[in-house]
Amino acid sequence: MIHGGEVERFVIFSHWLGLSEPPSHAAKFEALAAGDRFRIVDPPELKNLFVSVESVSVLLTALEREPLDAPNPKLLGMSPELVQKVFGSDWTDDSPVVRIKLFLKDGSNVTCHSSAQHDYMIPWTVTEDRNRRVFTTFDSAISLSIAGLLPKTFLNRERLLGRSLAWIFNDYRRSDSGTVQHSNSEGRDNQRETEAQIDSATTPSLNAIHDGSKIDEPILRDIDAGLLSSANPPYNPNLFKTFLSQGADVNCRRPEDGLTGLAIASAGGMQDVAAAWIAAGADVNLAGYKGETALMMAASWPEIVRMLLDADAYVNAVDVDGSSALMYAVLGRSWSREQRKIDVVKMLLSADADATLADKTGHTAHTYAMVEATKIRIEREVQKELLPLGVDNQNEMDFEFFKDADGKDRVKWFEKSDGTALCRLLESVNAKP
Repeated sequence: MIHGGEVERFVIFSHWLGLSEPPSHAAKFEALAAGDRFRIVDPPELKNLFVSVESVSVLLTALEREPLDAPNPKLLGMSPELVQKVFGSDWTDDSPVVRIKLFLKDGSNVTCHSSAQHDYMIPWTVTEDRNRRVFTTFDSAISLSIAGLLPKTFLNRERLLGRSLAWIFNDYRRSDSGTVQHSNSEGRDNQRETEAQIDSATTPSLNAIHDGSKIDEPILRDIDAGLLSSANPPYNPNLFKTFLSQGADVNCRRPEDGLTGLAIASAGGMQDVAAAWIAAGADVNLAGYKGETALMMAASWPEIVRMLLDADAYVNAVDVDGSSALMYAVLGRSWSREQRKIDVVKMLLSADADATLADKTGHTAHTYAMVEATKIRIEREVQKELLPLGVDNQNEMDFEFFKDADGKDRVKWFEKSDGTALCRLLESVNAKP
């Protein structure tokens, strides 16, 4: 039996792909043996903290157990019927992957790998070099012991603990007890009710516009809402002009966050829409409830940033957290081409952006650039470890979307940057931490 003291170091690679922005997330956790504990070396923010040898021994003990060829109801604390429902039919539209590699002092290693979508991420495939042994097991004790090595917010940890799909478990448990009945017809009725509410809210304002009636205050608020909807695709310039001609306020705000139509269009990269709002006299410096200006929201889109600066957007405004447009540019859309970030940062610096500004946490644009470079490094290491053979070339590639001559969306691939160019640019203007 292997015990924790035989482990020289261990590395946990975690990756998640799904419907989010960015669509891909990666994380890495590494610790080296240091006496009776393990010193964390990655991620950098946890450097010099420690993991106990006992925690590693718990995992090794779980690996010594007899492999399970199916989920064990008793181990999972579930009825056999519930196990069948949850693990026999349910799946998710995301792709989690976790792999832990334990490097032993004798030169051999142990690897546990899972890409299972279910909670606990069972089954696991375990490879032991020392014994030349490969086996698969549905033992959730492995999942729990790996989670026990990780910080609370680590990627996929909740799934390892059996928590990420808790709503599925709760629905099934309530359904089994007879307290909840799932009904497709009920869902369709709710959808029709929601659609009816939307229609009742928007029809009066549209009718008033079409027949030229006098518009009262409630309908005028509907017109403002209609104008705000123009900030989202698809953009209809004629309808936008119609709402303005009927008295819509070009500086009206979205109720939930106080963002203006210009800020919403800027955040979405809708250059023609942002231009229309500016041309209509929108206040380019009007901030949302949390202090976000259109320039901050546009920080991933060089063309819109240029328009806003030309329209006298204040470059050193800060939000309630003390973050400036320069910080937004550094932190914006980590999956987009770094050259776009560099272009925006250069524009902002040329417009006298203060690179020495620190937010309420004490971080400057330069410190955030270093954090982003570390994220890129970790993402590359995780992808190199976990991505299937045959797609390794994409580890060093990035992409951006563009429209071809026919107006169709296309993807352009190019060499991925490591994030250090942005760090050097900010260092050049004395923005070091």
